[in-house]
Amino acid sequence: MNLSGFLSELQLDGKVLSVILTDGETDKPPHSKETGCSLSLLGRAFGGETLYFDRHNLSCPGAARGMGFSDDVPQIKGGIGNFLSNGAGEGCPPGERIKSSPEIGEQLMDLQPPDVLNGCGGIIVKPYETGDNAALVTFLVTPDQLSALIHLFTYRTGEYDTVVAPMSSGCASIFRIPLGELKRESPRAMIGNADIYSRPYFDPNTFFFTIPHESFRNMLSDADTCFFRSHIWKGVQKRLQRGDK
Repeated sequence: MNLSGFLSELQLDGKVLSVILTDGETDKPPHSKETGCSLSLLGRAFGGETLYFDRHNLSCPGAARGMGFSDDVPQIKGGIGNFLSNGAGEGCPPGERIKSSPEIGEQLMDLQPPDVLNGCGGIIVKPYETGDNAALVTFLVTPDQLSALIHLFTYRTGEYDTVVAPMSSGCASIFRIPLGELKRESPRAMIGNADIYSRPYFDPNTFFFTIPHESFRNMLSDADTCFFRSHIWKGVQKRLQRGDK
């Protein structure tokens, strides 16, 4: 199935982005300081813009790590473990209470994949086009669209755990962790933006779904023979065509 047919089938026009790794110099667009939550900026890319990120144009203190530009833990007064748990007391930021203890908070950082950019210094995020030299493809999806993409991503395998929903920052779920998956023999798909902090920047009925570009090529190839041609697709297809959420 060609790209336009795929987007029409799933009502995904304007909801698919390329994540392209660059050397940070030769492919560098005009430099600009990107302010605010880095994940929230992706809304501009869904609106048609091409965004460029490197470790020098990010204002969010956690974005350099979440996007893979640095393996260093964000420097937060009182320590990252306390920040992610109950806080470190007076003079320090209040704890987010998303982890039960400082030790567990530190593990959240320690267990994420390192060195995911393989020396690349920049990331371009743009609306997906056929021919893009993308590392990843990410979708902004409703639950019904997510269900369809999970089915299609797993069409060629009998394994049941090839799609995961990591507990991480929103940007790590779309950049660092999926980029780390590219080093695996069989990269998994990521359901992203379960992050309590970044969810309000997007429609509450949506999540992200991020996969290797090669997997997306396979999905386009499989779309002509998969469940899209089966009676089981009709119920979800009707809801997508009506614009239900």
